[in-house]
Amino acid sequence: MNQKQGGGRRSRAENRANMTNGIIEVGRKQLAKRGATGLSLREVAREIGVAPSALYRYVNDRNALLSLLIADAFTRLSDEVDAAVRAEKGLAEKLTAYAMTSRQWALSNSELWGLIYGNPVPGYEAAELGELDPGVRPLRTLAAIISEGVEDPVPEPPENFRKYLAVSVEELGISMTWPQLAYAGQCWSCLNGVISTEVFGRFGRDFSEVGRDMLVQTVAGMVQTIKWGPSATR
Repeated sequence: MNQKQGGGRRSRAENRANMTNGIIEVGRKQLAKRGATGLSLREVAREIGVAPSALYRYVNDRNALLSLLIADAFTRLSDEVDAAVRAEKGLAEKLTAYAMTSRQWALSNSELWGLIYGNPVPGYEAAELGELDPGVRPLRTLAAIISEGVEDPVPEPPENFRKYLAVSVEELGISMTWPQLAYAGQCWSCLNGVISTEVFGRFGRDFSEVGRDMLVQTVAGMVQTIKWGPSATR
């Protein structure tokens, strides 16, 4: 029996967790230096101090390493965003907290933001994680905020999109109509677009001085629509 006190041996689960955390830490350093295409399993193994064959028990190829880093990035982002949203009570305050916390995280972790919301990594195939996929968490949080105030939006989504949304509502596990989810998806895309525009400098360097202002303006428009429902668009 493994002893957990008095300097005893660690359990297999603890060893695996420690190794996984080490792989993620080294992987993030590589990502910051060389980008996603420059990740090297051999260099990860060398820096951790294990043989490549030992590393392969945890990540057997670059695709698995990328999946690990992506899941970790989404988890880190979502943990901060969820904590900020929980601290607020009003719908407008929650949406503002969601947007501003996402922006601050993106600016502080631009390489991770680029990994999860930037251009696809050549050759990478995303792992199928279903409801456990950490990538679903940001949209789930935003959808929960939207569901508190928005009425079914106008215009109604096209038929093919409605079918997709009906399934997505079940997958997210949130009590909301699929038209509400459609609007949540629009808000999510818009907020991420504004943040990415600033992070990646797509409006030029001068935009960094007004990036926050543009996001504030974007959120204000969303709050008005959410607060009043379809009547605000008439």
